[in-house]
Amino acid sequence: MELVPIFAPLIEKALPYLIAAVAAIGAIGVALLRARAKGRAEEKAAQAAEEAKARDIADQGRQRRRRAAGRGRAPGAEEMGKVTSILFLAALLAGCNHAAGSFCAVSTPSRLSAAAVDQLTDAQARALLAHNRKGEKLCGWKP
Repeated sequence: MELVPIFAPLIEKALPYLIAAVAAIGAIGVALLRARAKGRAEEKAAQAAEEAKARDIADQGRQRRRRAAGRGRAPGAEEMGKVTSILFLAALLAGCNHAAGSFCAVSTPSRLSAAAVDQLTDAQARALLAHNRKGEKLCGWKP
């Protein structure tokens, strides 16, 4: 007894359905692979966006440091720095004169705008900070 002739009519009727099922499974597999690739592409795009944001933040920091170091200053900033240095020197020399009174009687805290602080050199910033710290210690100035 041969089984193939018995199942031949059944196989002939089921064959189109089997082919359709295999095609559907293949289409589902392709769709899953595309979704996976799309997810990876979205992850890469998000990662690239985060990296670009980090680079932008780093660039902003470099720009601030350049401004603080003297590169990219506004016009006239160098002259203002010289004038500020002379004023600090004059203030320091005037502070050495004890005939006018104590430090607390003749000095006040130095408070500058953000633009003026950006134009200070490191030495000027240290001198200003030392002056204000001395006032905090001796006179009770509040920062």
